[in-house]
Amino acid sequence: MTEQDQVDALYAAQVTSDLELELIEALPARVDAYRDKASHTVDLYEVVLETGRMAFFKPLNAYQDAATPLKRALLGYGHTPVSTLIGECAAWQLAKHLGKRWEELVAPTVLRGVKLPDRGHEVGSMALFRPGEARRRNYVHAVPEQAANGAFFDCLAGQQDRNPGNVLWHEQRSRIHLIDHGFAFARPGDRAGHQELTAWRWQRGPRALDDSELAAVSRLTEDLGDLRGYLAADRAAALLSRGQRLQRGREILPPGEL
Repeated sequence: MTEQDQVDALYAAQVTSDLELELIEALPARVDAYRDKASHTVDLYEVVLETGRMAFFKPLNAYQDAATPLKRALLGYGHTPVSTLIGECAAWQLAKHLGKRWEELVAPTVLRGVKLPDRGHEVGSMALFRPGEARRRNYVHAVPEQAANGAFFDCLAGQQDRNPGNVLWHEQRSRIHLIDHGFAFARPGDRAGHQELTAWRWQRGPRALDDSELAAVSRLTEDLGDLRGYLAADRAAALLSRGQRLQRGREILPPGEL
């Protein structure tokens, strides 16, 4: 399966809701380069759709054109520009597969094209805006159940870089959101970087899986669904293996055990 085959399969599989259809087909009313570039290593764009929704767009070619530090990160984490694009979108598809608890955590993200003001038409990942502040850790005390849900998701998805900057905490709504899944769906032997949520749950939270988590991982191991069509074969196999290990051990995996 080529990377183009994966992209085609992802595009065909992702429209299963009105929200996804809107994110894919609604015309952009405004597209601007993201102002806070210092916090991002890849070009990012704010998009306001004709429906009024706000989203963030990462063009695939921005990874191709990225500065040396990001290219080193791609190599270090064992990714290509296309695998990061697929990871961003596949994380949302995995969250849907697992159920509502995880759909509420992960920012809906789709593959689509957008005409950018400085780059022309580009294909990339479009993530729905989710409110909240990054680098705030008090959510583990305020909503430990959500932090535990996020740890389970990261453990299963093989998230390689869950750093404090990609967990958003909306204190007024008592809600966390998980963003940035380009470095996910790791394979055995791939590097693990920040493990913000799994490290917390392993050290101070509930290690044991609850009934909903066991049921979710059981559904996944019985059928990876469309994920097998667009994840590279070795990444799909690693996802299945993590699910099976979670089933057998009935607790999350230690941080860094991808």
